Amino acid sequence: IFTSRNAVDHFFALVKESKIEMPADFKYFCISEQTANYLQKYITVRKRKLFVGVKTALDLIEVFKKHKKESFIFPCSNIRKSDIPDFLTNNGFEWTETVIYKTVAADLSSLENVDYDLIAFFSPSGINSLFVNFPDFEQNSTRIAAFGPSTAKAVT
Repeated sequence: IFTSRNAVDHFFALVKESKIEMPADFKYFCISEQTANYLQKYITVRKRKLFVGVKTALDLIEVFKKHKKESFIFPCSNIRKSDIPDFLTNNGFEWTETVIYKTVAADLSSLENVDYDLIAFFSPSGINSLFVNFPDFEQNSTRIAAFGPSTAKAVT
């Protein structure tokens, strides 16, 4: 189950490093068309082994229901939403979560004396990074933009 391009990259880096050959009948479940298209960088896509949600985890959950007998591996970051794992657990799916990479705050200490009119965040981890780098941050007149509902919630 892939929910991001990072997960795809890290998974296949581990596969290559471990010198594992992926079986031809292995099935891939992607949260969006964008992630599925990115997967083509690593595999030859055939219709019968690629299952794609429309845009959100909720769409992918509908796909899971048709594959109840499969065993799933969920490569992810140390920071992830719980909707897919909660669904798989609550509905008796056989699955394993594998944290294969960590999301860490970038060092932004060189920006300490810069005053911004606007800061835009694209993920909740971006807000975490702000407070890791600038624990005494005060918004004052700086405007804050958020992309997506979970990021907006984190901003609030």
